[in-house]
Amino acid sequence: MCIFQIHVRGDARFSEIVSDEVENTELAVEDVMSHVLLTLFGGGTVEDVTIQFFPDPQKKQRRFSIQIYLQCACQQFSLRPLTKECMQREVGKHTGILLKELFVSLEVGSVELVRTPWVYEGDATPACVHCCARYERPVRREEGISVD
Repeated sequence: MCIFQIHVRGDARFSEIVSDEVENTELAVEDVMSHVLLTLFGGGTVEDVTIQFFPDPQKKQRRFSIQIYLQCACQQFSLRPLTKECMQREVGKHTGILLKELFVSLEVGSVELVRTPWVYEGDATPACVHCCARYERPVRREEGISVD
């Protein structure tokens, strides 16, 4: 199973979400992320969603930060190429597009595949046990995916 850790941040000033309704907001984000998993992997589990709202004194506005953990079967990835980089990029892209409906101004700061059944062969290039995707170098994260 693949486990993705996603960090999203943005400006809460224009969001449809109120900071005192954090639990309902987390449920809404879980619902959105379920759609991402269904689209890209045919399903999966939203393990955890944590949202924090905080003031940004420099810009005199509220900001938010969201940490998301997803679990899915990497071998079920619906797009090609079946690579770690492609999975991270597409998870970030779909996350940003769908969350932008709740949070108008946001950035997917990072998408990281934090645990997966990757093995290293004799030439030290990682290969997924399930999908046999090979890489030229290990890639830990896809950063700075902007959806503005």
